[in-house]
Amino acid sequence: MGSHCFGVSAAVVDTIGHGLHNDAASTVHALCSQPALASMLSRFVAEPVVCMSKAILKPASKGAKVPAHADDQYFYTSPASGVTLWFALDDATEANGCIEVLPASHLAYKLGQRFACGGDAGKARWAPPPPVDEPWRVDFPAKCDELAWEALPVRAGAMIAMDRRLLHRSGANKSGESRRALTLHVCVFVF
Repeated sequence: MGSHCFGVSAAVVDTIGHGLHNDAASTVHALCSQPALASMLSRFVAEPVVCMSKAILKPASKGAKVPAHADDQYFYTSPASGVTLWFALDDATEANGCIEVLPASHLAYKLGQRFACGGDAGKARWAPPPPVDEPWRVDFPAKCDELAWEALPVRAGAMIAMDRRLLHRSGANKSGESRRALTLHVCVFVF
């Protein structure tokens, strides 16, 4: 198979798995089972449950730009709950596409369209945002580039915790270094 994965050039594979934490033999499962992680998460979320995990890859000089979004657009809960934990596996710099956040955006904006599964023949699609009973929130900004983004460069091994409504993005990897990360999406488990 060489430099290809599932018939696609490895250079375009940017995300692996959405349930890496489910494999009891995996390193990700071992991380999620650590009492220290559970203790830390309980500061953010009552009765935390890791609902999704994935590896994010930005190959040297090829990793793509990720547009502005809030994780609740892809992994929505009602009521809104949870936090995203982003673990740097490599140093994350502005040159290799570190995370950029729009400070306090999780308090200011309504959730934009959300990615939904099901519906028409079970196909995934973009759905209208859920109604919000928070009159202070304004619409999701259409032109995000002009806003006051803050880059968050971190060393390998660092963790960034983000409210799942926080607007964030990352630039393309223009460096000769890879930028890999592990994300855990944590929420309150509701039956």
